[in-house]
Amino acid sequence: MVQLAALLLGFPAGYFIRNQRVALVAMGVLLTALLAAQTIAVGHDDRIDAIYWMIQAVTYAVAAGLVVWGHHASTNHRAATQHPVATRR
Repeated sequence: MVQLAALLLGFPAGYFIRNQRVALVAMGVLLTALLAAQTIAVGHDDRIDAIYWMIQAVTYAVAAGLVVWGHHASTNHRAATQHPVATRR
């Protein structure tokens, strides 16, 4: 659940939210809420061990990378589509 959200929403969050820090925080809050629900859902099966938490840490890192990549792509797109101001002669 958390991994799917990270993959589907990481890049768009970075692309559409202009402030990179806000996008990173929003993604972190979303993933943390999903992680809490997911941990409660699978916690009763005693399947939570160190590898579970390592996978979650990698998921957060991948999501942060996608947010940064989306922000970078958005910044480049905005810079490429701006029209230069014509100079008078």
